[in-house]
Amino acid sequence: MLAGLESASDGRIEIGGTDVTHLAPRARDVAMVFQSYALYPNMTVEQNMGFALQNAGVGKTERRERVLEAARMLELEPLLGRKPAKLSGGQRQRVAMGRAIVRHPKVFCMDEPLSNLDAKLRVSTRSQIAALQRRLGTTTVYVTHDQVEAMTMGDRVAVMLDGRLQQVAKPRELYDNPVNTFVAAFIGSPGMNLIEAPVEGTVALLGDLRIPLPTGASERERVVVGVRPESWDLVGAWRKGSLAVDADLLEELGAESFVYAKGSPDCQWQSRSGRIVIRVDRKMSVAPGEPLHLLPKAGEVYFFSAETGGIREHKGWIWVGLGVISLGLYGLVATMQPDANFGRILAAYGGIFVAGSLLWAVVMDGFRPDRFDIAGALICLVGVGVIMYAR
Repeated sequence: MLAGLESASDGRIEIGGTDVTHLAPRARDVAMVFQSYALYPNMTVEQNMGFALQNAGVGKTERRERVLEAARMLELEPLLGRKPAKLSGGQRQRVAMGRAIVRHPKVFCMDEPLSNLDAKLRVSTRSQIAALQRRLGTTTVYVTHDQVEAMTMGDRVAVMLDGRLQQVAKPRELYDNPVNTFVAAFIGSPGMNLIEAPVEGTVALLGDLRIPLPTGASERERVVVGVRPESWDLVGAWRKGSLAVDADLLEELGAESFVYAKGSPDCQWQSRSGRIVIRVDRKMSVAPGEPLHLLPKAGEVYFFSAETGGIREHKGWIWVGLGVISLGLYGLVATMQPDANFGRILAAYGGIFVAGSLLWAVVMDGFRPDRFDIAGALICLVGVGVIMYAR
């Protein structure tokens, strides 16, 4: 849709403040870099890179200058006379990027450009793309299913699920403050441990480990507790109130190691991935079946709704709504008194209170739809209706 290859069913697309929703692809000044490279096999590297300029009527001299400039950026000068069949996967990808660069577009749109490369080549190529983007300063929309690519290359990252936007933020913000369980599990390698646990009073129960809940979360029977692999501390078996697990697998990566552990078959809590991941010292040795005791680091525990996956648990909207209804009912009763003007004045001020309360609740929710409390919002609307009737 951004490049105009598909039509938008709703909304609009703006580039540099200009509405391009209904413009033809060639009029949008968007350069695409495809997953499949889409190089012409019968053309040399130089011809492939300059083909779009030739079609646009750019003169031969300027066309060659632009191609040579892009070739120097991408270290393709020795390959300008070769055809795609004589190039490696990484070289073909750089040619595809060069073809986009020579156009000097307003926006680059890259559709999983590294997915056809092997792991080692992906690492080196993504650093080249990131350095090139910083050098050119051109807005780049980069589509990827690899969260490592997104976190290392993006200035802002948009996480989507089934075509729906989940969260847009800087990489560090996504990692530190995920808005729901999908983002929490997706961002990070390995992702966040998501443990569904029963609630007793104001604490979540993970075996002997009792974790205090945020305000309002105790209203639920179960809650999802989130802890990242690096946020676990290993403690001795003598430490009371710890989470007891059994080691299942030790994954050694050289610079760091991860232990994959399981709880007992009869435990009341359950990890959504089936296992709990703990980052440990790279020199640590753990045998399968070895008992471990864990404590989460202070301030590094997240709580999500077991029903919706959202991170917010308190009922601010409901309390605001109940206050609105109470004020509206009081105003309604007051209108039945001899001095009915008093009730109308009270109802008018109630309208101001409603607007302020709704604004406060929205601000407290961080303008995030996933944190919107539908039940509380409906109660607010009922309160508005009562006040309007009283007026």
